[in-house]
Amino acid sequence: MVRDKQHGPVVELNRLQVWECTHIIRESVDDCGGGYSESVAEMCDELQNGSLPLLIVTSNGRGESGANRDCFIFNPMAKSPVHVNMFKFSGVLFGIAIRSGSPLSLNIAEPVWKQVAGMPLSISDLAEIDKDCVPGLICIKDLTDEKLQAVEMPFNIPSSSGQEVQLSAKYSKITPANKVEYIKQAINYR
Repeated sequence: MVRDKQHGPVVELNRLQVWECTHIIRESVDDCGGGYSESVAEMCDELQNGSLPLLIVTSNGRGESGANRDCFIFNPMAKSPVHVNMFKFSGVLFGIAIRSGSPLSLNIAEPVWKQVAGMPLSISDLAEIDKDCVPGLICIKDLTDEKLQAVEMPFNIPSSSGQEVQLSAKYSKITPANKVEYIKQAINYR
């Protein structure tokens, strides 16, 4: 324990611990990460168990096919100011984990980590989390003009959470003239 002359006693924390954990019954946990590790594990569990709206299971996980079925991605529908603050806190938690060398028990899909790191994403990254999206876009690309006009497909795409998202205010349906634009916008959105 270290004593600060101005503020009284200060608990010296393990170098890898960023906060001190105290049990409700006022029993301090100051060992090699016991309470601290448990608090971090509980935060990670809350991020992944559906208690918080920040992370959702990949499309492959919801469809139980393809790779990364047990992984999570950011929820594209979590946009409110409260959600933004939650994401900021999650970013702080990520930063603490990186700086302290204490890994988080989060099962986040690799494309999300690439996004967080500012790395470019590719079509194969999209296929890793939603195996059906890319073949669907290829099918649209390969449709003849006549078939595309006959099908009347909306200029929408399902988001990672499964909700339909209108990609353009300019277009209501996919046409031979805008199908390349649709594919580009769909890939960028997803």
